[in-house]
Amino acid sequence: MPLRVVTQKITNTIVYHYLERKNSLLRYVAKYSEDDLLCDEHFRIVYISDKYTDKFPIGDDIRSYLNGQSTYKQEEIYVDKELVGYRFLLQDFSSEQNSFYYPGISSQNEKYQKFLKKVVMFATSDLPIHIYGETGSGKEIIAETIHHNSSKKSGPLVALNCGALNENLLESQLFGYAPGAFTGADSKGHTGKIEQADGGSLFLDEIDNMSKKMQTALLRVLEDQQVTRINGLPKKVDFRLITASNQDLKQAVVEQRFREDLFYRIFVGQLAIPPLRERLIDLRPLIQEFCTQKNWRINWQEEIFQAAKNYSWYGNVREFNNFLERLYVFYSSEQPSKQDICELIESGSLQVTDAKANNEKQEIENALEKEKFHISNTAKRLGFSRATLYRKMKAHNMK
Repeated sequence: MPLRVVTQKITNTIVYHYLERKNSLLRYVAKYSEDDLLCDEHFRIVYISDKYTDKFPIGDDIRSYLNGQSTYKQEEIYVDKELVGYRFLLQDFSSEQNSFYYPGISSQNEKYQKFLKKVVMFATSDLPIHIYGETGSGKEIIAETIHHNSSKKSGPLVALNCGALNENLLESQLFGYAPGAFTGADSKGHTGKIEQADGGSLFLDEIDNMSKKMQTALLRVLEDQQVTRINGLPKKVDFRLITASNQDLKQAVVEQRFREDLFYRIFVGQLAIPPLRERLIDLRPLIQEFCTQKNWRINWQEEIFQAAKNYSWYGNVREFNNFLERLYVFYSSEQPSKQDICELIESGSLQVTDAKANNEKQEIENALEKEKFHISNTAKRLGFSRATLYRKMKAHNMK
């Protein structure tokens, strides 16, 4: 068969399937014409509701108009199990979120939006607030949100990580010290974080790492509403206290690592940040915001999302942003394969490392049972030397 004929047949087949997908999408449009915006499988706009006709031209790539601050919901459209396009709902799913100060990325997740409403309700009160959030979940952003939506917003927001300092440094940082308070002290003295926060908000992260001595000292400040510098005199202070931890503070009280009376002082407004694995839809705006910040113009954001949504992200937003940084370094000018993307995710995932270790341990246990715990035969079955098998068994605490 002549090459020209073969080429024409292939072209006809491609065109046929293309038109079939178009027809399927048009049938969908006729059925669901109330939708705001519909795109084909390549994200080209094929339908827009009247209220957006002046903003999104037909035929344009919708991704060029969306960024990390856009509020929308994206759904895939399947007809006969074939992806024919995407449905975008552009109404303001978080109108409440836009009515208050929030420095984070706009969330499309209903659970997180409800959480933010709770944040603002607590912020407008005068209650002490405790934030529980896993590592990398954005406790600092929530503390900032609370401060800037509170009656103390005209004052400073002063933050201190209690887990980053030993007891002596924490004491001097938190309470300050008078001139000449100790050897090596600044001759002018030092204003502590509590004093700096006067008229504003004090954010104490990892408060569960405070020693009992420091807990007692903080409790005294809260009860007396005054702070005393090391070797100094008492001074009245007025501040909003925001605390945070990535551990269960109630359990710390049960284990007698945290004072019960201080717990009841600070654990009044309780906020638990929903982890990223429970709102994977928010991966999209995180990807878009990262690309915007880096001025990284790529047309494969959806491929990143499709690979990333299969992971749990126990390091939360911090882990996800670290992955995007690696992706940007290695693939700033070319598109990676799905396997390449997955490898970059797994290279920074503790969860994947744990899973691989557990799989290896199970594999060794199964081989030992099959070889009736004969070490040489087990090593041979696994392709290890005896020394390597012993080393791996020791690493997995296997006897």
